[in-house]
Amino acid sequence: ASIRGAMVGIYQSNICLAIVGASVLNYLDHDVVTGWRWSLGVQVILGLATAGGLLFVGDTPRFLESVGRSEHALKVLTSLRGGDETSASRELAMVRAELAEERRVGSATWGELCSNPYFRNVVLLGCLFQFFQIIT
Repeated sequence: ASIRGAMVGIYQSNICLAIVGASVLNYLDHDVVTGWRWSLGVQVILGLATAGGLLFVGDTPRFLESVGRSEHALKVLTSLRGGDETSASRELAMVRAELAEERRVGSATWGELCSNPYFRNVVLLGCLFQFFQIIT
């Protein structure tokens, strides 16, 4: 959980830095006739870099377990936990329990999310927060 929290924090910081970087770039090239090309070019280059980076991202232990590759999932978890196979085995058992529970309960539909007032409000707030963060 501490690693997950750090990764979420880094992700959010990167979003904020990207917004600041975009604002600075737009300020610097707002008087240039071809300024829009610079802004678009930076977006394309960073998008291609991100797409290229996706080639090096491995499968998650949860995905590996869900498709029946338990040994590989344990190997990946062990490497993520610094070689502690006991901790990785314990965590993989929790993943198995979660997957079994999800299979038992089934999957939710968008209709179910929107018909329940609690879930509808949570989804709506989450979408609006993202929208207004990006638009402002």
